[in-house]
Amino acid sequence: MYTPENHQQMFEIITALRTYAGTNAMPGTAELLDDALMILANEGRGMLASPARPERASRAPEPSRS
Repeated sequence: MYTPENHQQMFEIITALRTYAGTNAMPGTAELLDDALMILANEGRGMLASPARPERASRAPEPSRS
């Protein structure tokens, strides 16, 4: 039996199962797996690798009001 080594692997496995259920006419299972992903994301906050975020464009400094 395979056991995930960390939260990220668990997330990847549930995501793959969710994709399978969604593409194979299993809407009830897909919905339950969506719920499981939400719970895992909440419980594993800080333990799941964050997706890369695009860099924000830097703003020009605000003019000082004197």
